[in-house]
Amino acid sequence: METNLIIFINCTILNSISEVANIVIALGVIIAAFTYYSARKGNYLQTIEKCSQEYRGYMRQIQTKERDSTLKKDMLGLFHKQLFYIKNNYVPKDIKIEWLLTMHSVLIDKKYEKEGLEFCEKDYEDDFSRVKNFIALSKKTNSNSKTNEIKKTYKKYYFTRIERI
Repeated sequence: METNLIIFINCTILNSISEVANIVIALGVIIAAFTYYSARKGNYLQTIEKCSQEYRGYMRQIQTKERDSTLKKDMLGLFHKQLFYIKNNYVPKDIKIEWLLTMHSVLIDKKYEKEGLEFCEKDYEDDFSRVKNFIALSKKTNSNSKTNEIKKTYKKYYFTRIERI
């Protein structure tokens, strides 16, 4: 009888320890998920802020017409970097769309051509493969395409299946 009581107490203690361990593990998973989500949001914000500052700086150079000869290469470098961030999901969907439309307006629609910022194929041939691919993809849209048609073209290539929904 005494042995059964000891076994019962040991089983109860082990069950209690097991339940506490399960609760601790569940809390650990929840905390890990929250930490991952927070870190990802922080990464989003840092990436967006860095690229936005660069872009604003280049636009100021264009507007003041105090640009040097490297402005086109710098902008192509920024676009190259942004395409990397877009393709690897470092930025949220809304920012992806905004960046793609901005690149389209600068590179394809030649928005700043009047200000003397004209991009040609020779500019992005060697060092900017992602930009070159972007230009090739953009040729699938015609010059009269509406914004929604342009978005649709880029979504097929730059968005994940879930983001396309």
